[in-house]
Amino acid sequence: MICTFVSHEYDVTEFSFSRKSNTISVCMTRYMMLCKEYSGFNTHLYGCMVHCGCYAGDEVSKLAVRSSLSKYEFSWARLVSDVLSPPVVWAALSFPIAGHVASTPGQMLLWASIYSIFVCIIPVLFIAYMVKRGRITDIHIRLRRQRILPFVVSIICTSVAVTLLLIAGAPTLVPMFALFSLLQMAIMLSITTVWQISMHAMGITSAVMAIGALFGVGIGLLFTPLIIVVGAARIKLRRHTLAQVVAGALVGGSMTALLFALVSP
Repeated sequence: MICTFVSHEYDVTEFSFSRKSNTISVCMTRYMMLCKEYSGFNTHLYGCMVHCGCYAGDEVSKLAVRSSLSKYEFSWARLVSDVLSPPVVWAALSFPIAGHVASTPGQMLLWASIYSIFVCIIPVLFIAYMVKRGRITDIHIRLRRQRILPFVVSIICTSVAVTLLLIAGAPTLVPMFALFSLLQMAIMLSITTVWQISMHAMGITSAVMAIGALFGVGIGLLFTPLIIVVGAARIKLRRHTLAQVVAGALVGGSMTALLFALVSP
């Protein structure tokens, strides 16, 4: 039985499926050629169209994800994308924001932990689970159509964080930070349905603007080059175009500016 394996936007290859032996034999030579040809995209073969009436999509998808995960290619752009990914940046930012208005270290730890767990950690664990199941290609979710469900999960979790922070009696800045994170994700979700805007650019721009608002413009300017570095990394990896990176930065910057205009730090 011959099935078509569709790669990320570019090419197709084939695999054979034996109903009797219940095994899948993938044309790995062709797969390796694709990965080499489109190494900048870290190409993943993610779907299958079975022409002979037997569906093996789950098995194929899992195999493709395991193959791609085993071929993690180190580069400066990949390192930047991993270290300065939105969940990492937002979780790290929650501690100075909470500490800025907390009376005790215990309060800072409680409020920042609520934010980090619900806004960052739980959504990341969900994405990791979906990657393991073969439902998502990689932790950074390269395919636009695969970003919808993680966005919905993130919005739900962030709503819980806002509620818990209000119950915990956190000062206005902290739950407002969570609320604006929710609004940012809602905006990004609406744009993502038609266009793959950069979450990385949004996250790092928000963080740099927040640092400037909390600790002074001079300190914020010291971190500004990170916006350029992250944007360049996403373009280098060919995950986004320049327009998508700029749009993400504009969303992050404008929403953070509005937050600190409404709530004085």
